[in-house]
Amino acid sequence: MGLLERIFNASTRSPTQHYTYVKGLNNNQINFTPFNGNLFDNDISKSAVGCNARNIAKLRPVHVRRSGDVTVNSPNVRIARMLVQPNEFMTIYSFLEKVATHYFIYNNGVIYYDRENYKMYPINPSRIDLVEDSSHNVYAKFQFKTGCYATVPFEDLIVIRRYFNENDFFGDADRSLKPTMEVINTTDQGTVSAIKKSAGLLGYLKFNGNLKQSDIDKKVESFEETYLNAKKGTGIAGLDNTTEFKELNIKPYVPNKAQSEWSEDRIYSYLGTNKKIIQGRFDEDEWNAYYETTCEPFAIQASQVLTSVIFSDNELGHGNEIFLESNRLQYASTGSKIRVATLLTNIGGASLDQILDIFNMPQIGGEEGKRRVQTLNMVAADLADQYQVGKKKKKDEEEEDE
Repeated sequence: MGLLERIFNASTRSPTQHYTYVKGLNNNQINFTPFNGNLFDNDISKSAVGCNARNIAKLRPVHVRRSGDVTVNSPNVRIARMLVQPNEFMTIYSFLEKVATHYFIYNNGVIYYDRENYKMYPINPSRIDLVEDSSHNVYAKFQFKTGCYATVPFEDLIVIRRYFNENDFFGDADRSLKPTMEVINTTDQGTVSAIKKSAGLLGYLKFNGNLKQSDIDKKVESFEETYLNAKKGTGIAGLDNTTEFKELNIKPYVPNKAQSEWSEDRIYSYLGTNKKIIQGRFDEDEWNAYYETTCEPFAIQASQVLTSVIFSDNELGHGNEIFLESNRLQYASTGSKIRVATLLTNIGGASLDQILDIFNMPQIGGEEGKRRVQTLNMVAADLADQYQVGKKKKKDEEEEDE
C-alpha cells in the first residue's frame, strides 16, 4: 500500500461524480501549479528557506476554548493528540518544517485535513484545480508527479498563502526571483571557470619553420596532453629550439565581494531573513525584528486557517480556537528575562512553571508548579481606594491619640 492509498480513501482517488472547473473572477479556471524557481537548487536560497522553516517549526500549536473569562487548554483529546503528531509519519516539528518550506518555495503551504480520523498531511502536488459538482460543492483536485489523482472537499483543505494577489484562492506562483538566481548561477560557473583557467597555461605555440597543418595539430595536441592535462601536467614545460610558447596573460573576470553580497541580500530580503539569522549571530533586537516580519505572519495566518477549517460553526461559537505560540524570550538576554520575570511575579501574572520556562529550566509540575506568587507591594485595583482610605483613617487616629 502506497502513501496515496494511506492518505486518501478509495472514493477520493476514483471519484464517480462528474466535476466542472470553478470559474474565477479573472479566468475560466482556478488552479495552482507550483513553481520554485530553482530555489532549492542553490545553497544560498536553500539555507535561507531552511532557516525560516526550522524557526517556524519551533512554534507550538495549542487548542483552547474561551468562555468569558475562563480559558480551557486542550479540551479535546483527539485534537490535542493531532497537534503533537499530525499523522502517522510526522511529529509536529517535521510537519511545520515541511509546510513552511513549501510556503517559502511555492508561496503556498497546502495541508489536507482528514476530518474523520483527526489527521493532517502536508501535500505537494504538481497541480491543484478547483472543481465543483452539480450541487456546486467545491473540491480540490490534486494531480501528482506519478500521474495519480485525488479529489477532496475544499473545506478539508488548509492553505497558508504568501503573495496572495492574482489568484483567487492560492498564493501567486512568483517568478520574480528567477533573474537573481540566474545571476548567482552564472557567477558560480564563472568562478569555477576562472579557477580552472588560472591553474593552467594559456597561450599559443610558434613553430620555427614551415609545417603542414596536420603536423601543427599533432604538436599542439601533444603539448596539451603533456602540459595542460590536469592529471599529467606538472606546470613545467620543455621545448626545443623549433618551438616557442607565447603566454597570453588574460585575467578571467571574477565578481567582487560587493556584487556577490548584493545578490545574496536580494535573496535574503525576498525570503525575509538575513545572514546573521542564518548563521546564528543575531542579538535580541535582531531576533525580535526577524520574528515579527517572518515567523509571526505565518503563525497568525496558520492559527486562523487551522481554526476555521478544523472547527464547525457551532464549535467556533463556543470559543474553540487553535493558535501557534512561541517562547519569544528564548533568545532574549538574561537581563531582559529577569526584568520580565520580575514584573510577572510582582503582579501574579505567571505561575512558577511559566517563570522557569522563561529561563529554559525544568518545570516543578503538579499543583506547586501551577502556583502563582505575587509581591505584597501590589494591591488589587478594586481594593486600592479602600486601602488608601484605611491607611489615611489609621493615620488620622494616630494623630488624635497624640
